[in-house]
Amino acid sequence: FSGTIPSSIRNLKSLTDLGLHDNMLVCDTQDYAYHSMDGDFMDALGELTLLTQLYLEQNDLDCEIRDDFLNKLDRLSILDLSDNGLRGKVPDHFFGTNVLKVLDL
Repeated sequence: FSGTIPSSIRNLKSLTDLGLHDNMLVCDTQDYAYHSMDGDFMDALGELTLLTQLYLEQNDLDCEIRDDFLNKLDRLSILDLSDNGLRGKVPDHFFGTNVLKVLDL
């Protein structure tokens, strides 16, 4: 698909698995030729509190992971952010959960 991922994804309250891998998601919201993973989208992901699996691998994410990214997702057992260009440190709360079984960076 093309364009940005709408922050209205937050309305999918019953969603348990989300796969957005192998796209061209980027962190730069100014580049409208690609899919945008801006702050609104990250906030919207945080509202999907039933998510157990989140796949964002193989995109063009070259930003830092926000400290509050996925803070509310206490059911998340699989998080795949591999094959991106993520920078910075991994937020501490990624390691403070007993539910997260797979973390691929």
